Amino acid sequence: MRARSAWRSGLAAAALWAAAGAAAALEPQAGSPAVSCLRDDALPRCELQASQPLQFPRSAMRIEKRHGTVLARMDFSGPTEPPQVTVLYEEGGAAFADALRRHLASSRLPCLAEGQQLSSVEAFQFQMEGLPPLAFPDMGLAEFLPLVDASAKDGVQFDFSEMGCPFDVTLRLYRPWAANGVRERGPADARRAGFIAWLRGVSLTLPKSAAGRLLGKDLNLSVPCTQLDLR
Repeated sequence: MRARSAWRSGLAAAALWAAAGAAAALEPQAGSPAVSCLRDDALPRCELQASQPLQFPRSAMRIEKRHGTVLARMDFSGPTEPPQVTVLYEEGGAAFADALRRHLASSRLPCLAEGQQLSSVEAFQFQMEGLPPLAFPDMGLAEFLPLVDASAKDGVQFDFSEMGCPFDVTLRLYRPWAANGVRERGPADARRAGFIAWLRGVSLTLPKSAAGRLLGKDLNLSVPCTQLDLR
């Protein structure tokens, strides 16, 4: 039994696994309020430390639940205080959110300075052993656009030839409950700011059976040298 979690951009990081005795690794992007703390040369990775492991709830096992998802916002206010936790979305029953709250009540972010504040959104995937994990395949723009909800397509126009194309980005799915995480793969280019802002607000049309299990998962998107005009 295990629970999986992934940090959003703002604290963009690789997927992390929460298990008994395990710590969560955070790697920020530029612009994070804790970027100086987390990128200190003596502390290249900041670890979320918890004395209470994140565990699959026994009450869910008794009714043969195999998976649960919780999307939560965590507001830290220093190195010795637990975060304030706001559950934005849950799937599978309240037991999963309760298990997460118990885990985060024992969590600390010791790299923060006294009084320093930091907020982040994270998706926690609780999954029984033997259930195949879901993940997005790598996509090109032609495969990605049909997944975009129609409400996000109105008036969209981008000329990627003026953005240092071709280029790759990684989108971490949190919409519609929070802004998506987006990071550029490779050298950043300020000319892509409008496109990245659009990706942060995009919702995807996914099968209901998969939508919760893909929350917080990364989608690698390759953008070619072309023009996109959905007006």
